[in-house]
Amino acid sequence: RTRGCAAEVALNRAGIELDDLPEPVPQPAASLSDTGDGQVPLSVTAQVCLRVARDEARNLGDSQVRTGHVLLGAVETRTRSGW
Repeated sequence: RTRGCAAEVALNRAGIELDDLPEPVPQPAASLSDTGDGQVPLSVTAQVCLRVARDEARNLGDSQVRTGHVLLGAVETRTRSGW
């Protein structure tokens, strides 16, 4: 497990400690239906989550949006929307 990564930051913001999580279990990638043009339709919430993830990556000085940034985006989007 990587300490100080965006995923750990997101989990800590949500009140979850990295050491409290079980070891990950590899899972096959899910297949998604697309619109026929190679684009997968996203809900407004998913779009906001990805925008926040992009902003979090920039704020952390990262040049790419990675899964940890998406987790940060999900936590922030959840907080904003009151899920």
